[in-house]
Amino acid sequence: MKEGHISNIDFSNITSKLAVESGFGALSTFEGIVRDDKIAGEDLKDKEAPKVEALKFQIYEPLFIKWMREWQEKASKKGVVLALAHSYGVVKVGETSYVASVMSKHRKPVLELFASFVDDFKANAPIWKFDIANGKEIYALDRSQTLKHSGLLK
Repeated sequence: MKEGHISNIDFSNITSKLAVESGFGALSTFEGIVRDDKIAGEDLKDKEAPKVEALKFQIYEPLFIKWMREWQEKASKKGVVLALAHSYGVVKVGETSYVASVMSKHRKPVLELFASFVDDFKANAPIWKFDIANGKEIYALDRSQTLKHSGLLK
């Protein structure tokens, strides 16, 4: 976890070096970049909706670490190494908020694990998003997930 945007170049250098040193032949990286989408809202017509200027992320660290360790254990059982960096705080449009890499000796376990990891990340990682537009923070309800027993309502 890092406050502000992630340097995808630094992350890629680290994971590439790890893959080479580990004798791996497959490395795949996924990068999430903040887009300038319009803010959706039932009370706003699309043409009136402001554009996102940045996103603000909040992470519940103890649960995030537990979730990530579970994924690293799953990966390890398949001979795969999984690395992830995610921002907290404000990340501007065009900046990277999330970088994940999966590496192994062969491509097949990398590709098989990556899709399910990213899907589970979007659905279950304890990270909450706020859109920032016109200097205001707006909870991104349509792009956030509730967690069982978290006290968050939809």
